[in-house]
Amino acid sequence: MMLIECFFFSLIHQAWFMDDCNEDKRLPHHLNPHQFVSPDQLAELGVLYWNLNLKDYENDAEMQKIREDRGYNYTVSYINWERIF
Repeated sequence: MMLIECFFFSLIHQAWFMDDCNEDKRLPHHLNPHQFVSPDQLAELGVLYWNLNLKDYENDAEMQKIREDRGYNYTVSYINWERIF
């Protein structure tokens, strides 16, 4: 119950506490009843997230600013296009 799963779909952000089931980790593993985490709770935990232009993320101005501000000199990205669009 300590883990938080984050799911980003289009412009909807959801994060929730997970059950401690050892089944397929690709499944959502919601608690019953579902226990979502608010953006304020995520901020308190230090979770950062941004809305980026996924179709051109390599040239996205916000992505460039994040890399500049945080001193990142590399990009590691995996986008599951079938799941997003």
